[in-house]
Amino acid sequence: MKLDLMATAAPLRTMQRLAADAAAADFDGLVVTESGRTAYLSCAAAALAADLDLATGIAVAFPRSPMVTASVAWELAEATGGRFRLGIGTQVRAHITRRYGADFDPPGPRLREYVIALKQIFRA
Repeated sequence: MKLDLMATAAPLRTMQRLAADAAAADFDGLVVTESGRTAYLSCAAAALAADLDLATGIAVAFPRSPMVTASVAWELAEATGGRFRLGIGTQVRAHITRRYGADFDPPGPRLREYVIALKQIFRA
């Protein structure tokens, strides 16, 4: 069984220290939530500090285009030697409309289309 540590996104040097500490404590991975900071940059900082499995848990999908998300995920997978897992989600209406100033359409069908687009981009 693998054991991951979950943490909120933090300043980049803090993420590096956290990743190093997690590896020293024998965690297998680090799952980074997106709350106030981007989970992607925090994962990148962690990747420089330790050979952990890294994942976003979750990154908010809709404010970013599928192409942007795919590009960032691809680069993180490359930087980690394939140890990155992309976790995306929809978030709640208030978060999307207030924080990101984006429209909030019914999330189920929209997320399905988003995932289909991601898979097509990854295959290209």
